[in-house]
Amino acid sequence: MGNEQAVAQLPGQAQPRDVVNNMRKGTPFTYEEADQILRRYNTMDSSPQGNTGIPVEECCLLQEFTGCVFAPDLIRYYRDKETKRIHPRQFMKICTMLCPRTQATKKKHMLFDLFDVDRQKVLTHDAMFRVYKLLFAGALSDDQILALMIPDNEIQERLSVDFAFDPALRFVGGQEEEDEDDGEEDN
Repeated sequence: MGNEQAVAQLPGQAQPRDVVNNMRKGTPFTYEEADQILRRYNTMDSSPQGNTGIPVEECCLLQEFTGCVFAPDLIRYYRDKETKRIHPRQFMKICTMLCPRTQATKKKHMLFDLFDVDRQKVLTHDAMFRVYKLLFAGALSDDQILALMIPDNEIQERLSVDFAFDPALRFVGGQEEEDEDDGEEDN
C-alpha cells in the first residue's frame, strides 16, 4: 500500500506510441489526450485489429457529440467513402474539429466545405437553409428561416454600385485589352 497512488485503468486497447504520435499530427492534442481518444475509439470498434470501423449512427450517439448540432454532419463528412464507417484517423479528425483549442478559422473553413456540397466555392440557398436550420432549430420555423434568406436578385442589387462611367473618356497609349470572357456576365 504505502505511497503508491492508484492509476485508473483506461478503457480500450492501448496503441503503440508511434501510432498515437502519427495520429495526433496536425491536431491540438497532447500525446495523453490522443491516446485517450484512440482508446475511446477502440471501445466502440471491438474488432481484433480495430479496423472494422464505427457505424456513423453509433458515432453520432457518443455522449461528447450529442450536444453539438454540427456533429452529425461532421461525422458524415469524415466517414470513409468506401466503408461508410468511421475509422481511427477519421475519428481523430472529428475530435480535432470539435476541440475547443482548434482555431476558429480552421473550423470556419471546415463548415464551409461541409456545406459546399457541389464544391463550387459558393453556398447555395439550400446549403444556407440547412445551416440556418441547424443553428435555429426549434427557435425559428422554416418560414421564418426562409424570410431571413436574401434571394439572388436582391444580393445582386445590394452588392452592385453605379460607377457612372463617362463614355467620353478613352484609353490613351495603345489598345485596350479585351476581357477574356468576351463580355459575358458572371453568374
